[in-house]
Amino acid sequence: MKRLVAVLWIIAVGMTTYTSTRAIAEQSRAAGRSQFHVLVSAGDKLLTWHGAPSWYYPAYWTLVIVTVVLTVLSWRRT
Repeated sequence: MKRLVAVLWIIAVGMTTYTSTRAIAEQSRAAGRSQFHVLVSAGDKLLTWHGAPSWYYPAYWTLVIVTVVLTVLSWRRT
């Protein structure tokens, strides 16, 4: 179970990284600014990647919730 939880955490962090980097790239192209400037000035706007497919965020949040629940359950077993 702990290996499954570790794999799920790696996938969740990977999805978060992918989403953030895509959002930064899209916003820098749209604004005509450097990616560094967008990263520094964006704040909470990076939480929404507008170019994501419609299934992405429901799948992401389901993965995060399942991962957290399995983490808590695995901690209770030890």
